Amino acid sequence: MDSRGSTLRSYSSSDIVVWEGMLASEYSPKVVGNDEVLYRRLDNPIHWNSKKNTLNPTAIKEFSSRGMSVNRLSLTNRFELLAMAYQEVHKKNALQAAKPNPVVRYLLGFAHLSCDEVRTMSYSDDPTDRLFAIFDTALEDTISHADVFRLGSSSFSDEEQETIARRNMWDYIKGRLIRQDGTSVEYFAEM
Repeated sequence: MDSRGSTLRSYSSSDIVVWEGMLASEYSPKVVGNDEVLYRRLDNPIHWNSKKNTLNPTAIKEFSSRGMSVNRLSLTNRFELLAMAYQEVHKKNALQAAKPNPVVRYLLGFAHLSCDEVRTMSYSDDPTDRLFAIFDTALEDTISHADVFRLGSSSFSDEEQETIARRNMWDYIKGRLIRQDGTSVEYFAEM
């Protein structure tokens, strides 16, 4: 299990805000701005349950461990996002092929997020008690890459923090689903 998330939660919000304003990768052209639109790739069946027409918890849970991967639309475009998504799904399926019961992935689409809206979610009415931070984590072959991490709060236990963060992100993301063909996803299920 990657421990970046738990390590990050041990720092103060004021430190985190400073770090969000710094480049985290040698491949980064710029820090993630509040005005940016972020896209989260969603695969079926890993992130989506077609039978229940609902997101699976795996669609968002990475924000507590290694960071929830997103792409910055300001540094790519929808055609490149689709190409990257198909390439990643193909790579994951190739890894699964050798397993006895492989789980075959299909690209469902994306969830589009507003950086400012995600950064302003908080554990309480105190805006400094933020739920999430977004860091530029550009990769050599994907400069648009960024990660969303859950932050800590001294007001709640770790279990309560996780529940609050998941509920907020779940409610936020479920209304922002876009199929790979550009149409919105009908969403009926509740967490």
